[in-house]
Amino acid sequence: MKNHAKRALAILLVCVMALSLAACGAKVDEAVVGRYSLITYSYMGLEFPAGYGDIDGYIELKKSGTLTVQLTTGDDDDNIGSGKFSIEGTTMTIDDGDDTLTATIENNVITLEEGGVTFVFAKDGSDEAAALIDARDAAGDEAAIGRYSLITYSYEDVDFPAGYGDVDGYIELEAAGMLSIQLTTGDSDDDDVGTGAYSIEGTTMTIDDGSDTLTATIENNVITLEEDDVTFRFARDGSDEAAALIEARDAVRTTLTGTWAVEGALTLVFREDGTGQLDENEPFVFFGSDSVVYLVYDSDNTTETLRYTLSEDGSALTITTDDGDDITLQRQ
Repeated sequence: MKNHAKRALAILLVCVMALSLAACGAKVDEAVVGRYSLITYSYMGLEFPAGYGDIDGYIELKKSGTLTVQLTTGDDDDNIGSGKFSIEGTTMTIDDGDDTLTATIENNVITLEEGGVTFVFAKDGSDEAAALIDARDAAGDEAAIGRYSLITYSYEDVDFPAGYGDVDGYIELEAAGMLSIQLTTGDSDDDDVGTGAYSIEGTTMTIDDGSDTLTATIENNVITLEEDDVTFRFARDGSDEAAALIEARDAVRTTLTGTWAVEGALTLVFREDGTGQLDENEPFVFFGSDSVVYLVYDSDNTTETLRYTLSEDGSALTITTDDGDDITLQRQ
């Protein structure tokens, strides 16, 4: 999306710079004279605020019928071009003798379409500029702005911690209703980063990337998103809710870390880093809750489910097998 906007700005700049070779334009109505700053730009149905993706700029109309355009695309230094323009009704024409650009100008607002991107500029200090800025900045929810990191994801009733299977990421809610999503799935070396717009009504958050929409819930600093039978839980960085979810997610490590054994029968080791081993068998990764622990074996990614109880003094671990038998191990 940003590249499309930058290409469109580059085309606009080339056309305007070409005008600097032409003669000065005719006198124009003083009412339109002034600087028009970029307020928003739109692509594929999504509206982005000026400054997003480092895209910003202005058009300055002068009484002599000449104009100056300054554009910042984030790729290099500011680009400045100059030329001439004419206005008939609400149509503004920029003509370099070979090609023309056409925009609309009405009520202190210039709207220009180029390369599939629509740019909206408004006259500095005008009521229309203030109204457009208010509308732009009212999108989203200021109280919700921040980064929400992935805490857990669930599939087939199993909660996996962020990072397991190389699955990790975050959702960052930004000003003016924009967001960024970064997800690492382990399927590729590069992180997948997406942008879009969001809106919040009650506890429902709608995410729109210009072609599809997703619906999530947002409540008490937690975003819950379901996609392809997987439930992702993100929590706002630094919030009490994030700390509580992380503590609950990692509690099984604190509870079970250590060596457990039945004398002459078996030895079960749980390590603080979330790995473990049963006797001399294949190592596993473990996670779970206060009553269930999942052992995941790396070689074939199979998962073994163990239900357990811990004695009040924490010295004995009782595991219930699939057959309903109890095996009690002592902390070593």
